[in-house]
Amino acid sequence: MAKQTSSKEHVEAVAQTIMSGFIPKDPEATSFSFHFTLPPDSHYQASYLLNEKREWQLSSVVPVERD
Repeated sequence: MAKQTSSKEHVEAVAQTIMSGFIPKDPEATSFSFHFTLPPDSHYQASYLLNEKREWQLSSVVPVERD
């Protein structure tokens, strides 16, 4: 069976929805990243950067191969 992929917009929306649980507690942090899975077996890494307004901005979401 072929692996189903989600649209870029869907994957980014999921990352935006769950990112608040991964924001670093360190007030000096300027970036963070986390992995997440979309069923049934699509894995991604989302990365965020702190912008000039001190708001977390999505910088990338990339697929991650899992064994």
